[in-house]
Amino acid sequence: MKALPKFEDHSRQDTRYTTCYMCACRCGIKVTVEDNKVRYIQGNRNHPVNKGVLCAKGNAGIMKQQSPARLQQPLMRKPGTERGRGV
Repeated sequence: MKALPKFEDHSRQDTRYTTCYMCACRCGIKVTVEDNKVRYIQGNRNHPVNKGVLCAKGNAGIMKQQSPARLQQPLMRKPGTERGRGV
């Protein structure tokens, strides 16, 4: 008898329910989080607005979250510096 294939351990994953912020509709999303990082985004079937369906913007939300170009800290201007210089 062949051994069963080994599957990934999902015991450290947590599911959180929230709303999408990519447009004004605020569709319900189900976010899978592991080690405090977003692993997967899908539509929340129980949400009255989208009933589990996400648009292209909502599906791309994980790319925005994990992008190396996203802001990591607030942009604040030092007193007396020109606009656009930042900290």
